[in-house]
Amino acid sequence: MDNSALRRQQLLKDTRRMYDSGGIPAIHPRYRHIYNDLYDEPSAPAAGSFYLRLAIGILCFVCYVWADYKDMTVAGVNSSMIVNQIEQQTDLEEVMETFGAK
Repeated sequence: MDNSALRRQQLLKDTRRMYDSGGIPAIHPRYRHIYNDLYDEPSAPAAGSFYLRLAIGILCFVCYVWADYKDMTVAGVNSSMIVNQIEQQTDLEEVMETFGAK
């Protein structure tokens, strides 16, 4: 090969290295699975909030059990009031009136 052909190959390699990021191009998240199916690129698992919600739920339950065990009243509410509100049957018409839905 002559000098100009080597230079063109080197420029082509440099250009590919400069513009090829190796990642998924900017595509809408809705179509990312289609791109991954076509080009066999592994996708990173989405980080969820399950463990955070689980921890908050456990914390709320522990606080409820502790307040029930100590017969505490917090902000004018005790554990029996919480149980009464949970057991209360909701009237659909009353809810519709409250929120103004027709």
